[in-house]
Amino acid sequence: MSAAPTSPPTSPHDSLAKEVLSRLLGAFGHVEVQHPVQSQPLYADLWFVPNALDRESHPDLTLLLRMCAQPSMVEVFSAAPGVARLKDVIVKAATRERASRVRDDTLSAVRLWVLCAGSPARGLAALGARRDTELWHAGFWALPVALQTHVVVLRELPRRADTLILRLLGRGRTLRHAIDDLAERNDLLAIQLKSILIRRRVMFKQHTDAQKQDAEFLREIERVADRFMEDLREDAEERGKDLGEDIGRRDTSMRLLRRQLQLRLGAMPSAEQLAALERHISAEPLEDLAEKLLLLERDALLAWLMAEPDRP
Repeated sequence: MSAAPTSPPTSPHDSLAKEVLSRLLGAFGHVEVQHPVQSQPLYADLWFVPNALDRESHPDLTLLLRMCAQPSMVEVFSAAPGVARLKDVIVKAATRERASRVRDDTLSAVRLWVLCAGSPARGLAALGARRDTELWHAGFWALPVALQTHVVVLRELPRRADTLILRLLGRGRTLRHAIDDLAERNDLLAIQLKSILIRRRVMFKQHTDAQKQDAEFLREIERVADRFMEDLREDAEERGKDLGEDIGRRDTSMRLLRRQLQLRLGAMPSAEQLAALERHISAEPLEDLAEKLLLLERDALLAWLMAEPDRP
């Protein structure tokens, strides 16, 4: 078997976008990051083929799932792409659609979504794009129908709960507002998004070649990570006032870490796994546990969980 072509390097902004989208869409269909479009190394940032989509059961994902209701290619730009870059991704989508038709004539047309942190005004004008607020939100621009392409200008999206996921892929004020909105939430989706950001913070810190233009983006990631960990500590302290310090900290830690473990496993932890988690909570610092739940790969996470904890 020949080796797959090496995928091109990505910026911190682009890699975060791919992880957020792939993790959230993964439960609803087949998703690939850095999907090869042809035999030569030509990649789509994200390729998604849906299965049965139950949008009603996931109101916070309604907009994203509606966008990807048919086979979809997603391209992410951390700045405003020019005319040539927009043409390139349109050709890439057309190439993928043609390859799909050769293999399966029943495949519907490939929908292309171009997510832009900046505003590609010249490209939108050159390609005949029009605002599509009848079917979508402000910030959605439709190209001519035959191209099956929408450009989403993230900075133009309204500040609403259903746009939060997309706004987290923006830059500057768009990202700051999205992180402020995320910090106020503690539901399962919010914890999943915060977990991704914290994992990315650690990964970004390990790479010293981040570009200067990524500095602001990385600062915002640092901010939400710090806020999340501070919320864990404050919640434990507050509950400790009512239940007694040790009981309160243990109760809160167990509740939040159990939720994090469920997100990582993709299912409710078993009684044996919950008992193992409780042993670790009794023996290890909260921040160490949180980082292990966020950073370890699934097999390594399960092996650590079921092992006897290190006693201080």
